[in-house]
Amino acid sequence: MSNLQKISTKNISFKKNENQNKNQNQLQKDNEIQNNNQNQINTPNENKIKNKNIEVVKINFEKKSIKNSNESKEIKITNKQKITQELLKKMLSYFNIKFTDINELINIEIERNRFLTPEIVEHFQKFKNEFKNLGYKTGKLTSLHKNNLIKQKFPAINMLRQLLKCNNLLLKPLIKSNGYDKITGRKNTIRYFIIKEKNNN
Repeated sequence: MSNLQKISTKNISFKKNENQNKNQNQLQKDNEIQNNNQNQINTPNENKIKNKNIEVVKINFEKKSIKNSNESKEIKITNKQKITQELLKKMLSYFNIKFTDINELINIEIERNRFLTPEIVEHFQKFKNEFKNLGYKTGKLTSLHKNNLIKQKFPAINMLRQLLKCNNLLLKPLIKSNGYDKITGRKNTIRYFIIKEKNNN
């Protein structure tokens, strides 16, 4: 083989290799472009999934916060009811009325005249500040006003009536027959109060 033929063969071989390398490089570029495109397609989907996960976590957190808030309110209400019950026990102990649960007061009768003595009025007044500190509003309960003794004719009756009403109980008037007057023949009556459920008035 002549030198010219050898050189020509080498050139052909070199060009083949060069073409092969170009083809490989182009394939690599095409693959990179395809991968980039795939990543661009996947990225929004991945972002959507992440955003959804964030939203779920946020919703769960909000639900937990609401639940904790409601539980806190329930605890406060329960504590208020318990303390109210204890204060009512002390108030009504003056009438020798004893109870463990406030609903046991239903159908209890108290003679009206017993509310009118200065001693019972003074006894009830001792609890005004304790009820106010417990959260009972003076806007609704006039019996807790500073001047209630001046403004109200029957402060002890009003105070018990309003406090019971706040706890779904009513202090209702009750008149009982007490025989007849021997001289006039008129019917004698005694005035009472009876405690009833607010829903069954």
